[in-house]
Amino acid sequence: MLFRSRVFRLPLRVASITAPCVPAACRGAFGSESARFHEADIALEQAGMSAVLLGTCHRVELIWWGDHDGVGWLSRWLAAHGTSVPLEHIQVLRAERAVRHLMAVTAGLESPRFGEVESQQQVKAAWRRAADAGVVGPELDGVFRKVVEASRQIRSRTHAMHPRPTLGQVASCAALERTETWKTSRIAIVGTGDAAASFAQSLVHLPEPRELMVVGRTPAHVQAFAITHGAQPCAWADLPIILSRADVVLFAIRSDGALALDASVLAAAATLPQGALWVDLGMPPAVDASRLPREIRYLGLSDLHASDRRDPALVARAQDALQDELERYAMELHRRRLGSGM
Repeated sequence: MLFRSRVFRLPLRVASITAPCVPAACRGAFGSESARFHEADIALEQAGMSAVLLGTCHRVELIWWGDHDGVGWLSRWLAAHGTSVPLEHIQVLRAERAVRHLMAVTAGLESPRFGEVESQQQVKAAWRRAADAGVVGPELDGVFRKVVEASRQIRSRTHAMHPRPTLGQVASCAALERTETWKTSRIAIVGTGDAAASFAQSLVHLPEPRELMVVGRTPAHVQAFAITHGAQPCAWADLPIILSRADVVLFAIRSDGALALDASVLAAAATLPQGALWVDLGMPPAVDASRLPREIRYLGLSDLHASDRRDPALVARAQDALQDELERYAMELHRRRLGSGM
């Protein structure tokens, strides 16, 4: 520990806001292609910072290199977008603790669904986006390369015997447990992202549904998704009709709040012979569950996470792997400094 604390004298900082302290307006609003992210990259460049802004359903984090006031920048940025977070809700991590945190987050060890693969994808997407925008300096770029590499090693050692399902796979299993007539079901997927794709891929191993539909806001993405997964592409304007007809609906979209659904749509879904099942992966939720008729069965993220019990042995292996990757990185930094004569 003393050796690592001496080696990890890196000017690396992380300002982290995690659920439930993440403002509702931010949850799901910071997708890797979000306009807010691109605006943030421009603002970070203007501030002369080498930094990556990471946003997921459960966290908003600024990772930066140097002595800049990252906490102040993040607070001002959130305030400019109509959200306010008390300073006591922003956790600041430095040097070794920052590296450990980034490795754990990227490997999915800090996720509600322990070990989920989506975390690694989200960190990589944020890093690449910021790098493409020119706001990631060589030192911070090196840290992210090592963090992503370490996360792969941690996941490989931890999940070699127990591969973790994706969120879409968890959703499909939950739907399967509650739907007995897949061969005659109409299944609708609202969204075209990673979770929607893994849900659709899971259906390949099930009895073929009579009808699979996909709807999204971007026609090109919908068309590409439909071709890949053998689905019927539908226009966003047709969403009310689809919801009133589908036996199973997966909501896998980012939004600032619940979709505005007319009462007639809910009433129609409630009268389907098989009973409608809506699975909502949104954060914030895409559906206001309090408005649903009792005939519509609803599963939200909290329901899926509740069924994801952590294996203590799995957690222990993950922590051992994380510790080993930290030691390996410390030795690598030590050799570099010896080689440079520092």
